Amino acid sequence: MLATLTAHAPGMRRGSFTASWTTAGAGARAQLVGSVGGQPVAGSMPAP
Repeated sequence: MLATLTAHAPGMRRGSFTASWTTAGAGARAQLVGSVGGQPVAGSMPAP
């Protein structure tokens, strides 16, 4: 799976992210990369 996300709110910096994960197997991890206000952001979590 692949998702493209954007976030913005008054008084906050804009963020844009790409999240990806597999739907196969137990214990899959989702990966997120992007930026907030031009600063890089990355993380992972259990896949939905």
